Amino acid sequence: EKWFTTGGLVTHLEPVAQWHWVRAGLHGDWQYNREARSGARTGEPIDPARFVIREVARPVDEIALVIHVRRNACQRDWDAFVETYGVPAMFVIGPAGATAEVEEELAAQLEAVVGNSRGYLPYGTELVSVPVTARGVNPFRTYLKALDEQLVLAGTGGKLSVLAEPGVGQQAGLVHWQVWREIMQAEALLISEVMQEQFDAPLLAAEFPEQPVWAYFALCGREETDVGAVVEQATALSRAGYRIEAAQLSEKTGYRLAAAPAPGHTGGVGPEQPGTHQA
Repeated sequence: EKWFTTGGLVTHLEPVAQWHWVRAGLHGDWQYNREARSGARTGEPIDPARFVIREVARPVDEIALVIHVRRNACQRDWDAFVETYGVPAMFVIGPAGATAEVEEELAAQLEAVVGNSRGYLPYGTELVSVPVTARGVNPFRTYLKALDEQLVLAGTGGKLSVLAEPGVGQQAGLVHWQVWREIMQAEALLISEVMQEQFDAPLLAAEFPEQPVWAYFALCGREETDVGAVVEQATALSRAGYRIEAAQLSEKTGYRLAAAPAPGHTGGVGPEQPGTHQA
């Protein structure tokens, strides 16, 4: 929200939380939801000229909400799986000819044995557990990882490199930093475009009507030039018959350039004359 002085100049931009905004459908006008009522579709009309509004085509909140619901359901099912199959199933093979009374006694003793992992069973009984392979495949960890990857991809605009597992060295960290730098630069361009349209243009039109625009707002990240790549490009252009101006090449590389001496020239010292050499 723009805060104005009595003279009409903007002195402050006050952020307005997302939950105070509502709109009818996907293309309706934005309205102010003063009480942040959940589920509200209408609010107070606003003057768009008093706000700087940036719309996101596909907000990450919507994607994250669906992933959050699925993740909770998967975690609940995993808990039930662990409760059922986490403790190995135990069975007792009783001695031959055991009566019903003996079987009931063995069952009670088995409960005690399983409960504290120690106890006594009569001679001739055998304690058997179900093999781990018989419990089935555990798909929950893979599914949760896939959900996390979907959330990361949604938040990073589909950057797969950020999913690289961190390593001991600096290579993985460098890859992550490069991805985040690309994301920040892209966000800076989008924010700058919104500010130029909704802040710069009205201000300049009011102060300098019908004048060409020579000033604008921009979030400029620090750009790092790959000097080696610039030199390689200049060399390739030279081989193709083109030449980059020395001033532009010096600006791009940061080098102070000087013309190379002509073939056979010794750099300003003339050829040695006979009889002038001194030991």
